[in-house]
Amino acid sequence: MATSAAGRGAAYEKACLNTLKSWMGMRLHHTGGAGDGGVDLRGWWEPGPLHADAYRVLVQCKAEKKPVGPVVVRELEGTLLRAGWVDQRAQAAPEPLFAILASASGFSKQSLLHTRSSPLPMLLLHLAADVSQDTLPDTLPCQGFVWNEALAGRHGLLGGALEAIWHTSATAPPVLALYRGGVRLC
Repeated sequence: MATSAAGRGAAYEKACLNTLKSWMGMRLHHTGGAGDGGVDLRGWWEPGPLHADAYRVLVQCKAEKKPVGPVVVRELEGTLLRAGWVDQRAQAAPEPLFAILASASGFSKQSLLHTRSSPLPMLLLHLAADVSQDTLPDTLPCQGFVWNEALAGRHGLLGGALEAIWHTSATAPPVLALYRGGVRLC
């Protein structure tokens, strides 16, 4: 029996939750479903062994069979604005906030260009999955990682402190790792 589109979406959200928890150490919980306001997962990310910095994270998951287009990226920008990004920037000590858009099938060139030029901190993750299947693995491989200057640039939310490096070998698929000051975080 085939799973409904809503069931496949929920399964993809769960797999994204597990992946972000195990790979990046994010503390997230599931909020998706009808009326989720564009946020499927939300929580915190404290990169690094000392957890000196904590960032609020909003995640939108797209279990679509075709690459995600710029309309979804613009919707994510609206979600960030609704979550208080504009109001927080005016505060003396704003709560650091960024958004992740996870896609089972990757992103169109236009969505990548829009994200890179956005003034709001965002990360696009291609967490690959065959969403036509009735079941998904517990965690998903990262096949693409794009963050914008507002998130990872020298003047961005992360202050240019993190570096993403793909590790390749002849016997295993490529693995993405994040580093701070030469120390591997995940």
